[in-house]
Amino acid sequence: MPTRNLIRKPRPNGKKGNSPRGNTESHRVFFFCETLCHSVAKTIENIQIINIIMMQALTKTDFNFPGQKSVYHGKVRDVYNINGEKLVMVATDRISAFDVVLPKGIPFKGQMLNQIAAKFLDATTDICPNWKTATPDPMVTVGVMCEGFPVEMIVRGYLCGSAWRTYKSGVREICGVKLPEGMKENQKFPEPIITPTTKAEIGEHDADISKEEILAKGLATPEEYAVLEKYHGTLQQRNRNRGRTWSDSSRYEV
Repeated sequence: MPTRNLIRKPRPNGKKGNSPRGNTESHRVFFFCETLCHSVAKTIENIQIINIIMMQALTKTDFNFPGQKSVYHGKVRDVYNINGEKLVMVATDRISAFDVVLPKGIPFKGQMLNQIAAKFLDATTDICPNWKTATPDPMVTVGVMCEGFPVEMIVRGYLCGSAWRTYKSGVREICGVKLPEGMKENQKFPEPIITPTTKAEIGEHDADISKEEILAKGLATPEEYAVLEKYHGTLQQRNRNRGRTWSDSSRYEV
């Protein structure tokens, strides 16, 4: 495609053109280039500002709310105790991998985590009452202060992940649940199984624990554990009714 030469060539007689039209066109070219350069520079500046904002992960909070009694900094969440009655839980952008908090976070990770948790807390209140009362910010949930059970109820629908590695090593019992011989990786269990773990502190590892051990250590009474199993069964049935399934490990904390 032919292009227009914006630089005016000298006249054949060697004299430069000095017509009003030539001066006007040169000014237009100059103004266009100046405007374009300014626009490009501004656009790059805006992109740099957006990148700076996008890369600012929230990895630590240090609030002082009215009535605040204490704050607990977990692996991912910062939990503020308000008058011993309410909790303000901030889902930060911290990353916990294999029970180790990594030095850098991921922007918006906490927001996504908090919103997913809030959605499912709201969706299951008819099955299991929970502590949530409000989500005043995408990264924050406020609710009633409760005493939780120091266990995670992990539900597995398939033999994969850490369960498969344990099975492959020759172990045929996981968290008190006996497994049959001859199973293959990713094979579906006849019924989803519960493989609880302890709730470890920062720097420590969650450990497998059986129902019998939970009861023996007083982490839950037989009546309380029966309620936990009931919650599991009802949640499992709802997932089945909606065409969902438990894969490697879906967990809920109570």
